[in-house]
Amino acid sequence: MSVSPASGASSLAIATSSVTLSPSQPDYEAGYIESTSPSGIEVTVTTDNPSGVVLYIRSDDASPELDFSDLLVKCPTGGSAIPSYTPISGTDQSLWSTASPVTDQSVYTDIRVQDVWSYPDSEGGGRTPYVDTLTYTVVEL
Repeated sequence: MSVSPASGASSLAIATSSVTLSPSQPDYEAGYIESTSPSGIEVTVTTDNPSGVVLYIRSDDASPELDFSDLLVKCPTGGSAIPSYTPISGTDQSLWSTASPVTDQSVYTDIRVQDVWSYPDSEGGGRTPYVDTLTYTVVEL
């Protein structure tokens, strides 16, 4: 007798496609600026895989670049693999997982940029936009 491995259909949808952080004087005094749920990034995960899925996150190169040690993420959603602020990486990091099927499960990513004084505005006034792309991947267990 042979048994085929369990497999299902899994997907993710980006509910929050961008977040803009504009530091104010209290942010500079605190040394960081953050966006926390529900204002953070929301993705929804669906899987009918009986073994569940893992949601990974990584950062592509930013331009102008934010230092990876200054760009922190955490996941306040139950099942989180990153429950406290952790520096982002250029390689996949496990963010969240489930060991069972889910439908439209909201998973939030809180974002913090620390050491805001290290990111000056452009000379002559105006703001310099620092942009970073976060990539999410869902993998069946």
